[in-house]
Amino acid sequence: AFHDEPEFYWAPVLKMLKSARRVFFYSQLEKNLVTQAYGHELGRKLEDWPVLGLPVEAPKETAPQAALPARDPYVLYVGRLEAGKALPELCKWHVGYANAERRAERTPLKLRIVGAGNEALIPEHPDVLFEGYASEKEKLSLMRGAKGLANLSRNESFGYVLMEAALQGTSVIVSGDCPVTREFAMSSGAGIPVSSQDNYTKALQALADDEVRNGLGRSGRNWVRDSYNPAKIINRYLEEMGP
Repeated sequence: AFHDEPEFYWAPVLKMLKSARRVFFYSQLEKNLVTQAYGHELGRKLEDWPVLGLPVEAPKETAPQAALPARDPYVLYVGRLEAGKALPELCKWHVGYANAERRAERTPLKLRIVGAGNEALIPEHPDVLFEGYASEKEKLSLMRGAKGLANLSRNESFGYVLMEAALQGTSVIVSGDCPVTREFAMSSGAGIPVSSQDNYTKALQALADDEVRNGLGRSGRNWVRDSYNPAKIINRYLEEMGP
C-alpha cells in the first residue's frame, strides 16, 4: 500500500513501479497519489492500472458469542502505537474532551487503546486505558462493545481496521485531513470526520445518542458488505490477472 510519507518518494519505489507489468490499487485516492508523484515517469500504462480494493469479511463464529464483560462506555483505538498514526493527537483530544465533560459534571467515554509499539505515547489519565495486545476474537469483541472506533491517521491507503469495525456495526471517527478515511466515512455513512478538538468532542457527544450511533453502524455495515464482498473482490482480481 502506498502512503504519502517520505519512504514513498525514495528512488526504489519508482524503479519498482517502472518494472511492474501491472499494479492493483486499494483505492482511487491511492492511485491518485501515485499519479501525482510518478505520473510523468510512468506514462500511459498507469492509466490502465485498476482500483480493485481488498476483500473484507467478518470471521465466522464457531461458537455463540460470549457476553461482553461489564465496562464503562468507551471509544476504541486499534493499531500501532506510533506518532504516524496520530495517536498522540487522539489522546490529547480525548483528554481535553474528558476533562471538559467532568468539569460539566458529566461522565465521559473512556478511550481504550489496543495495540503494540511505543507505550510512552499513551498519557496517564483515568479516561485513557491501555489494553495491550488483543487476540482477533478479543479485538472484535471490543469493537462490538464500543460506542465508536477512532482512527485519526492522516496516511491511510485503505483503512482496513475501519472496515472491520463497520462490519461489527460500529461507527467510526476519522481524520478530516485523510482523504481515504474521510471518503469512507462520508460515502458509507459509517462515521464522522474530525479535524479539531471541538470536532472530536462534538463527535463523541453525537455518538452518545443511541439513534445516531446505531444509524451510522447500520449504514457502515451494509456499505462494506456490498462494496468489499470477498467473492466480488476476488473475482475482480482474477479477471484482471487473466487466464
